[in-house]
Amino acid sequence: MPDFTPIETQEAFDAAVQSRIDDAVSQYKDWISPEKATEQTQALQSQIDGLKTANLRMKIAQETGLPSELADRLTGANEKEIRADAEKLAKFAAPRTVPAFNPEKPPSSDPKTAAFREMLKSLNNQ
Repeated sequence: MPDFTPIETQEAFDAAVQSRIDDAVSQYKDWISPEKATEQTQALQSQIDGLKTANLRMKIAQETGLPSELADRLTGANEKEIRADAEKLAKFAAPRTVPAFNPEKPPSSDPKTAAFREMLKSLNNQ
């Protein structure tokens, strides 16, 4: 059994107590304060909310036929407002219909159009 040495000075007592305090503190060195945990939780929650909103915008853009590049431009606080904005924007971004070109059947008897058609035929045949 080790020899017992009594503590005779205040400095020796303080050193013994400090070593025990250091041991106890080292057990909890990786822990964070409740305030910091709350901050981290709020930051992660705001990041999650942002990702959910971006996902919702992309989904609504796809459903309304908008290009994915325009999904970030959609605004609104909830799904109903975002969908209304997407429908407004879809009216402007709707693909325009262009009449199909058929070189075999001329659509009009315009001499200028006929000349362009002949030029196109000659270019295609080369």
